[in-house]
Formats: sequence, structure tokens, C-alpha cells
Amino acid sequence: MLLEDRRIDGDELLKALNYSEKNSIPLGRSLLALGLIDKETLALYLEKQLGESLVERSIMNHAQLEDAFSRAQSSGITFGQIIVRLGYLTDENLAELIAEDYDLPCIHFRNLNVDKAVAGLISREQALKTLFLPVEKDGEVLTVATARPFDELAVSELEAISGLKIGLLVVPEHELSFGIRQYLTE
Repeated sequence: MLLEDRRIDGDELLKALNYSEKNSIPLGRSLLALGLIDKETLALYLEKQLGESLVERSIMNHAQLEDAFSRAQSSGITFGQIIVRLGYLTDENLAELIAEDYDLPCIHFRNLNVDKAVAGLISREQALKTLFLPVEKDGEVLTVATARPFDELAVSELEAISGLKIGLLVVPEHELSFGIRQYLTE
């Protein structure tokens, strides 16, 4: 999509792919690290990717997709929240679809065993902003529950804060918000 919209050219894409492979990080994070796109552009393209996935699965048509994007941009609400509010998917269905697209496990928050000390690695404010909640540390891996596994910048920030590699679990957004409020006090 970025190539089609001429946000980056072929040489920049190859540079980002090489950087991604060399550093074992996702392409989106490579594009950010190299300064080829900004966080807002990446977020927009990842939402478009999700939207196209919904169209391919016949959950929405292109007119509905454009309407949802327009509503998201004018309201400041995420595309995912808009499609749930419009009734195209439930929060649980959206989490399952995102998990499938990113090849990640999807789990209900009530089934997580959250280590309160690990959860406290980030502030409540940061957790609510990013919708990331650390739930477990195993060796050099910090497992994080999230509704937004595509937020490459949040993953990078957590890696920098914790000094650990980040493993992701997808959780429905309303359950995650509840969990953050439960485990992280003000």
C-alpha cells in the first residue's frame, strides 16, 4: 500500500526490508526507525490493511469500509472501535481476526494469570494509551496482552523500557481496559 500510494519508493522498501531482517523486527518498525514514515502514517496503513482484510472476508464492502474510515478520522476514535460500534464485528470477533492476521494467540483476559509486579513495569497512563499490559516475564521475554499488536512504536518503547523481547497476546479491547484498571492503580 505504501508503494502504491508513493509514500515510499522501491529502494526505500528494500532498505527497510533489509533493516527488518538484519534486526529481526517487523517491517513497520523498520520504516519508523529509518524515518521513512511517521507513526500516524504507519497507523493509518495498518488500519487500511485491517479494513482490506474485512472486505476480503466479506464482513464489509468497500462503501462501508470508506464510511468507517471517514468516521474514524473525523471522530478521533480508532477504526477498530468504529467497526465494533457500527456492528460489523463484536470486540471479541475483532480480536480474533487481528490475532489471526498477525498469527498471534487470542485469549480472554479472565483466562490470563497476570503477575502484578510485571504489570507494574509500565504506568497505568501508558497502558491505557497504548492498550498494552505486561502480564508475564519468562527469561528474556515479556509477554504483553494487547488489543493493538500492530502498534510497532509501543512495542519498541516497551522493549526499551524493559530491556526484554516482547511477546504478544491479543485480548478484546474492553477486557483489556478492564484489566488495566484492575491491575494498575493510579
